[in-house]
Formats: sequence, structure tokens, C-alpha cells
Amino acid sequence: MKMTTTEQLARQVSFLAQLTEQQANSAIQAMGSSILVEIRQGRAVELQGFGLFDMAPRKDGSNGIRFRQHNNVREALNP
Repeated sequence: MKMTTTEQLARQVSFLAQLTEQQANSAIQAMGSSILVEIRQGRAVELQGFGLFDMAPRKDGSNGIRFRQHNNVREALNP
């Protein structure tokens, strides 16, 4: 599987959002941290049109993050 790095994603975001790459990188990092804080506090996080992140218990008793995609994502991936 190929992987896109944060820096590569920041380049795309910077172009689409008309930000510098540094601003886009900071925004991506801040978004990840903010999502984690909300989930740790027991709240789900919805990115409209993309999906929902929430906490899910694992078989070994630890917690993980679950992602449930929005219908728009499913349709985009399966035209």
C-alpha cells in the first residue's frame, strides 16, 4: 500500500485552502490533536461529508479509534 505523508498532504491542503505549506501542516497537526482530545473526553467527532471518529474498545481491553465513513465517501470510492 502506498502512503501519503503529512508533508505531502499539507502540499495538497495548502493549494486547496490557499495556505502556505507550513500553515497547512500546522492545521493538519492541530486537527489530529483536537480529534484525539475530543475522543479521549468521550465525545465522537464528525467531519461532515467524510465520517465519524469515536473510541472503540479492543479485544485486549485497550481503547482504539473507530472510523465510520459517510455515505459520500462510500459513493466516491465505489462509483
